[in-house]
Amino acid sequence: MRQRPADHSMIPTGAGPEAGLTRRRLLGATLAGAAAAGATSAAQAENSPPQPSARFAVIADSQLDGAAPEETKTVARVLEHIESRDPDFVLHCGDITEFGGADGVEHYLSAVPPGLASRIHYVPGNHETQWNADAWEEYHRHFGPGRHSFDAAGLHMIGLDPLVSQQWPSYQFSEESLEFLRADLKNVPDDVPIIMFNHFPLSDDHQFVNNAQKLLEIIEPYRVRAMFAGHIHKLQVRKFNGLTHVVGDALMQAPVYYWAERITDADEDRLALTEVHVPASGEATESLVTEAPLGESGPGDDFGPLDVDLSGDREEVTVRARSEGRGSAQWPSQLAARIYPQGVAPLPWTPLERRGQGPRWDGHLDVAALPPGEHRVQLRASDGGEDPVWNAVAPVTVPSSSSAQVAWSHPLSMSTVMAGLARRGTLVIAAATDGTVEALTVGTGGAQSAWQRELGGVYKAPVMAPDEKTVLIGSADHQLYALEAETGRTVWSYDLGAPVQCEIAVLDLPDGPRIGVAAGTTFFLLSLDGSPVWQADIGGTFTGQACTDGKLVFTGSSDGQVHALEAGTGEQAWTTMVAGRTDTPYHRTIYGPWAAPLQMLPTGDLFVPAHTGATTLSADSGEVRWSVDGLHRVQFTRPVISEFGVLVIDGKNGAVLLLEEATGETLWQDGPETLPFVPGSSASWGSSPVPTADPAIYWMVSTAGLLVRIDLAQPEITTVLKVSNTYTMSTPAPLADEGLDLLVTIDNTGLVRGITGLGEVAG
Repeated sequence: MRQRPADHSMIPTGAGPEAGLTRRRLLGATLAGAAAAGATSAAQAENSPPQPSARFAVIADSQLDGAAPEETKTVARVLEHIESRDPDFVLHCGDITEFGGADGVEHYLSAVPPGLASRIHYVPGNHETQWNADAWEEYHRHFGPGRHSFDAAGLHMIGLDPLVSQQWPSYQFSEESLEFLRADLKNVPDDVPIIMFNHFPLSDDHQFVNNAQKLLEIIEPYRVRAMFAGHIHKLQVRKFNGLTHVVGDALMQAPVYYWAERITDADEDRLALTEVHVPASGEATESLVTEAPLGESGPGDDFGPLDVDLSGDREEVTVRARSEGRGSAQWPSQLAARIYPQGVAPLPWTPLERRGQGPRWDGHLDVAALPPGEHRVQLRASDGGEDPVWNAVAPVTVPSSSSAQVAWSHPLSMSTVMAGLARRGTLVIAAATDGTVEALTVGTGGAQSAWQRELGGVYKAPVMAPDEKTVLIGSADHQLYALEAETGRTVWSYDLGAPVQCEIAVLDLPDGPRIGVAAGTTFFLLSLDGSPVWQADIGGTFTGQACTDGKLVFTGSSDGQVHALEAGTGEQAWTTMVAGRTDTPYHRTIYGPWAAPLQMLPTGDLFVPAHTGATTLSADSGEVRWSVDGLHRVQFTRPVISEFGVLVIDGKNGAVLLLEEATGETLWQDGPETLPFVPGSSASWGSSPVPTADPAIYWMVSTAGLLVRIDLAQPEITTVLKVSNTYTMSTPAPLADEGLDLLVTIDNTGLVRGITGLGEVAG
């Protein structure tokens, strides 16, 4: 068995398969030599009963913590039943614990039978990464790398994840992960079936992973025949692009697992998959879910790949598609298309019309109501519209009549980018979760690299120090760095003892500006030269941003509370519980201010956004002044404190609200149609509004890549341009104060764009 690498640094990388290589071309060269062996094998199969040659179990979404003893008993009972069947291995498709903390991990491991522990292979889920700042370290410490492969019982298994710490809910397979996949696939013998597993469904009716199509294109030449996932907490089977895709029900809500046996007989080589229920009393029951062919071709193979040509204008897109199936008997009977639902609500599929007797189809999609800019078209080839199908996605640009345009783009060699951009003059600094930090000199004509550094992973925006000579960067390697802005040279670094994944705050205090930063369960106050002033225990992790009224320093925490600390000493002045639910550590975390960017209101009160609403507290006492409920993910898009009111954005459904600062009364609401939520993604997460010279006007890029203009005086919000087909979680950098009509954005893949013409855009 191939050993799993100990960490990401040991994962091999390599070039992908040759361009244009398809599964049929890859396998065709081996068919003649294998014919005699195949005939002998078939004859032997006819003379002997079928025998399973691989036996394994699949589970997903156990989501254990110590606060749910009955769920713990269920998980233990199911795992004991799996152990009794002596599987070759077990695949766990993620969401192992509720929120990834050390206690939850230990609690889960206590439910795993000792005889099964070494046979379970894991991939992380969003619950391992999104809620606890230290959870990513816990995952790797106990379960290994997020991506790995192994061989067992004549099969090759590949576990992948599109996750990075503190990311949710819009994901992207990093280029590093895809390079691992390319290199791994090249080493698998042609006759070995490949099984993949990850946390998120990748079929065309789920948009959790933005670049799932890229993964499908990479695996197309290879014998990938089954894929397992979880996340949606229900059983779903889809057959497409040569594979059988199975999403399992959640173990946290039902005593269920999936049992797979490889059967080779006169009919075919296949994987028989059953769903097994293990009740608290009585016999376990088992029912067939599906059979996944493991042979040289898989479900939907006959219909693809698809050769797609797209063109169009502001009103419609013309779609021309050709099936590369093996012959007229295998051509699909139906091709349908629709606009990919990123930044737009899901639209119905439009059947294309077949031209002549060959495998060619064309048709038109109405795009008049779409925002101009970058979009994609989904295509589905099938026989009568039912599974199996062949799915494809292709990009298309809808022209804009506005002056706003993407004037240039500049790709950076980075992994996933979640951090916003820092800026000093025309110098823009970007950072990624792989630790790459790069500075660009930008203008309306393009961008040029100024310097690059490699640190630990960076999850939140670099921050310019007050003198603008140094840039402050927190890293997952436990360090807070101060780099020279002009060169990237390290001026100083300070070890905080835990991953630094909060927004760095530069606090204006009586003794001068200080740096406020959290790591682990400790909040640190540092001088601008990196020397410590004081530190304080805040009872949980904090990934938001602290603020001050000059007397007290305010932070949030995953303990559900806001902590007020004496500015001079760090002594606790008061705490107030603001979590909407407090019955479990998990609820205190997710419904509390653990990721809140705290801000002072003009009234002198403290504004605290949270997961499902916002609360205003008295800065002196912590007393609740007012609260607003019924919202979603409010803390992940930084609210705007303005002379017109408090602007908050519902990060899930895209509603934009303006609140009266003294009472919380809603003065105005827009949406959610302006920043539409698409199931599996998010309307707004991470990227926040940026001001202009006009105090009423703000620009913002939504998660789906929609550039919007927010006018608080009217008030109104206008969609201007869809700038990206990739998710965006990074606050952009405006350069209007440099006399440039330029907004610089960066998406999850590290592609930097310069947007011009905004000065001419009106609401």
